[in-house]
Amino acid sequence: MRMREVSRRTNLSSSSIHFYLRQGLLPPPEKLTPNSALYSEVHVQRLLLIRRLRGQGLPLAAVRRVLELVDQGVEPSVAAALQRAVVAGLAPAAMRSEESYDAAALASASGLGVELVERLVDAGVLVAPPGASFDLIDLSIARSLAEFLKRVPATVEDLAAIAGHLRDASAKEMELRNRAAQELEAPAAAALSGRLQEWANLWHAYLFSRLRQQEIAVHGLGVGEQRVGQGPDQEKS
Repeated sequence: MRMREVSRRTNLSSSSIHFYLRQGLLPPPEKLTPNSALYSEVHVQRLLLIRRLRGQGLPLAAVRRVLELVDQGVEPSVAAALQRAVVAGLAPAAMRSEESYDAAALASASGLGVELVERLVDAGVLVAPPGASFDLIDLSIARSLAEFLKRVPATVEDLAAIAGHLRDASAKEMELRNRAAQELEAPAAAALSGRLQEWANLWHAYLFSRLRQQEIAVHGLGVGEQRVGQGPDQEKS
């Protein structure tokens, strides 16, 4: 598609689109002549994400980091939430850097301890980006795990069982994605991948919520449970 169509679909001016191209936030378009180029659905979707992030008040540097994380496979909503925390000053100073972390550094910064980090990595509970060291996403999750394990008597094996189910689900979803995209050109395959990821995220949240509701309805909440519809000051009959 031409620039005019991209501008119409994203509600961005051509000068803004050229600016994001110069900043390296978009892949280069297919040049037809020195003054004309063809853009793809990938450009449209990326521009829509950039526009949404900028509309949320993220500065350009934070938008760049979100896009880098998305390119590494991090879900856009997760990457954006982390960057909003960084910009708002809610994240620790260690998370505001672009530094990477080995297992020892991650253990120190998260409070988990080296031995526990190594066990969590071996169990597939903590997973570094492909071909890279741990980054701020991993640090964020490691801090959350440290807090979780202080409150919940869970073992590494418990967490590994959950991670294993998620890994199996991810593998099956990638199999379905590859089956659907095998006859498509690269831009269309990329667009389809994005839509399938959105579908998977929505479906996961739906299933988790519904299954948890069913589990509570059948088995209750356990220790200190409160019946559905009963306030904390009401006596049980």
